[in-house]
Amino acid sequence: MMKYCIVTKEGRDEVRAAIAQLDLERPWSVEIKEWKKTKTNPQIAYYHAVVIRTMAQTMGEDHNDLHEHFCGEFFGVIEYEILGKNHVKPARSLTKPDEIDAETMSDFIEFVIAIAAKNGIMIPSPRERVL
Repeated sequence: MMKYCIVTKEGRDEVRAAIAQLDLERPWSVEIKEWKKTKTNPQIAYYHAVVIRTMAQTMGEDHNDLHEHFCGEFFGVIEYEILGKNHVKPARSLTKPDEIDAETMSDFIEFVIAIAAKNGIMIPSPRERVL
């Protein structure tokens, strides 16, 4: 698989050349979309290891249950029925249907931290050392 981030005319020309060389004896899928920086490993680590862990320990709640709850609160929920019973699930997660960008991840973390603060839970910032 080839993946490009085009930032120059030369880069665009390189992509055109790569497409021109495709073997047309078989089908190809080509997708072009605006590049956005995806969420980062430090963001994910801070969210799970500090934000959610602190809340789960303080509230006595399950880590995964809290995470799913906050995804639903932030992204909205989908209601569905299975065998005559109504269920609710988050409309999306941090990875599905696609990766969220770094800015949305920051907004999501700030959203969860604000909820923690409203519930009297102090979440250390990423710059604070937790001992």
